[in-house]
Amino acid sequence: LTKKTAIQNNLVKLLKSHRFKDDSGVGQLAKHINLGQVTKCISLLKGSEFTDIDWYQPSQTTPQNVANEVLKTLIVKLLPIYQEYIKAIHQGDIRKAFDTLQKQQVLCAQKGGFWGVNQLNTLIESELHKQGLIDNSKGFYIGRPVMLSKNDHQLKLFNGDIGIIMPDPSKPSLTKVWFVTPEGNVRGLLPSRLPSVDTLYAMTIHKSQGSEFESVYLCLPPITANNQGRGLNRELIYTGLTRAKKQFMLFGESRALSLSLQQQCIRGSGLADRLGQP
Repeated sequence: LTKKTAIQNNLVKLLKSHRFKDDSGVGQLAKHINLGQVTKCISLLKGSEFTDIDWYQPSQTTPQNVANEVLKTLIVKLLPIYQEYIKAIHQGDIRKAFDTLQKQQVLCAQKGGFWGVNQLNTLIESELHKQGLIDNSKGFYIGRPVMLSKNDHQLKLFNGDIGIIMPDPSKPSLTKVWFVTPEGNVRGLLPSRLPSVDTLYAMTIHKSQGSEFESVYLCLPPITANNQGRGLNRELIYTGLTRAKKQFMLFGESRALSLSLQQQCIRGSGLADRLGQP
């Protein structure tokens, strides 16, 4: 008999998802992504069997036209929740603002380029300004959702923490950035005290790991001569998809999705072999 290590005796394999049901569209799509079944994944997204998954394929061809078309479709989906979110901020209800913000999230495969985080944050922010929901003439404007990109151990703030800029309910003339602590409390800090922050209308799939949202809108970059899908793989799509609790919508071209599902991220750490050693 092969001698087992102490680590082997304490391995646990997680088989059940408590975020979504296995027989839901999200659950079935996640299953077939893991198996690398490209045709089945495309069939699920194109079909009408499940109402919790959807796929928007742009009809335009040039990247800028594609970006504009996607924004128009995306903002229709996002606007009702952002209206609810801004209303909670104006009412001074910090917890409701956080709860509403978690209802939806735009996820991107890349930070730069077309359909990347930088572009979509700018486009969504501009559209919300046109709708009269925000006034982005200032950097730390009321309603801006942010994510920390650096740690500050003195303030007990860390890379990935999410904050909302809104007035102090006890002193409305004072603007603060509010966070939810690990204990579930809320605390506000002056913007000048914070480390580096990024706007959070969109975030990378990588940054979303460990988070969950009621609705996820995943944007894949168009495949062009300068962008042949570098960094796209099935693990990335799986991670983005499984952040969704109730609704998932993919924005992207068929070839971007096919290329992503055909490519697999193979890690060469050797950890699996070492765990198996007696």
